[in-house]
Amino acid sequence: MLSQELVVPVQTQELVISNKDLKTVAFKLQSSFLGKIKDLCKNGYYASLSEVARIAVFEFMAELLTLREQGGKFWNEFYNKDENIEKKVPISVKVPIAMLDNMNSIIRDFQFKDRSKFIRSALTRFINEDQDNFHNFLSK
Repeated sequence: MLSQELVVPVQTQELVISNKDLKTVAFKLQSSFLGKIKDLCKNGYYASLSEVARIAVFEFMAELLTLREQGGKFWNEFYNKDENIEKKVPISVKVPIAMLDNMNSIIRDFQFKDRSKFIRSALTRFINEDQDNFHNFLSK
């Protein structure tokens, strides 16, 4: 359960986000990815599934917006293709309302099938690519 306030360090200041600034978002996630995220949380790398989802979505949105600014083409066919048959489990996470508004805009602009598909794509990218970078950073 999320406490009344979530304190997020931002450089030397603190950004305080209260529950009234968060919205619950439901989606379905492959059970194998959920296991990997739970392992990261259990090992102390992240506080919760919501934290991992927020980071993954933020980084994915930043990547897409940078790509658009540079005139690059985004291959949404890759992200919107049919996923494997692996069982998906329902998940819910809390995200800041402002992030949700931006996410909905990007989903429309980049023609993602739906919000679930966008969040799964962000988490897939995060787990498959950023996890290696994160663990390499920690091992130094």
